[in-house]
Amino acid sequence: MGTSVDESSVSQSSPPAAISSQPLRRAVQPSAARDRRYPWDNATLRLKAHALVVTAVMAGVLLGTLEARLGFLVWPLMVGLSVLLLAGCALVNHWIGGPVDRLVSRLERLARTGEPVSLRRLPVKRDDELGQIARAVHQLGESLVRQQSEASTLRKTLESRAAEATRRATRQLERLAMRDPLTDLGNRRCLDEHLDALVATARDESRGELLCVLLDIDNFKPLNDTLGHAAGDEVLAFLGSLIRGCARDGDLAIRLGGDEFVVLLPTDDLARATQFINMVRSLFRQQTHTMFPDGPVADLSIGVAGLKRDGCPDGEALLARADGHLYRAKRAGKGQTCGAEES
Repeated sequence: MGTSVDESSVSQSSPPAAISSQPLRRAVQPSAARDRRYPWDNATLRLKAHALVVTAVMAGVLLGTLEARLGFLVWPLMVGLSVLLLAGCALVNHWIGGPVDRLVSRLERLARTGEPVSLRRLPVKRDDELGQIARAVHQLGESLVRQQSEASTLRKTLESRAAEATRRATRQLERLAMRDPLTDLGNRRCLDEHLDALVATARDESRGELLCVLLDIDNFKPLNDTLGHAAGDEVLAFLGSLIRGCARDGDLAIRLGGDEFVVLLPTDDLARATQFINMVRSLFRQQTHTMFPDGPVADLSIGVAGLKRDGCPDGEALLARADGHLYRAKRAGKGQTCGAEES
């Protein structure tokens, strides 16, 4: 047989700290209760086979001698020979055939199922060649279990990281899908996503109100045509940053498209809306005049509507009412605010 495998190297080996656990050790640790041994099990298979051959030869010589001396006892001698033959076959099966069959069966089950618990059934306590094979297989099995555990841990880590990266990418895409890239304000989709919730909140509160401020840049087309689209984009981006700076937490600032913006203010304080409007208009006038002193004068026409104040049944009606006030401001000569003065 091959070189003996040191049993202590099997019992002392342990899985890495990253995957070590009591269930894993119990799964691969040999079961002493299933591995009951007898004194003759310590002998090697070679010794057992030699012993059986020697016993068979001696029994044959003994029976031959008895037959030569006691010729009339042939039948009892044949019966004795048969008994010895059966006993030899039983010993061969018990010492060699049976253990080999059990080891092969356990190895086949281990290869078929890959269950760590199958390692416990290997006869690693035997001192013969079968024990050497079992210890070698047990050591390989422990290594395989550790590798599978490490691979499983790595796979779960990678899956977790991939899932988190996917969630972050999804959130980023959702954010980008609801943002206007030029002004970094919300877009029409963002308005559609939040308008009904803001209306419902305002209606649920006894003193709640939702004010809608609709803004439109005056003389934007002449400015765009005279100074170019880059100048127009610069004006739009500045107004977006101005609205963001003047808005408060809870306000919803949206670029509807072109040079039209809307800000929803969840408040019943009309003075706050007036303050917001005056601040945005004043800063917008100053900055655009500084940016383009020789260009067309840019200003803001603004329409204001209140959900409860104007009796709007829903968010779309609120926007329509603010748009009506904005149209009045345009007809009044631009640079005007309509709707904020109504109580």
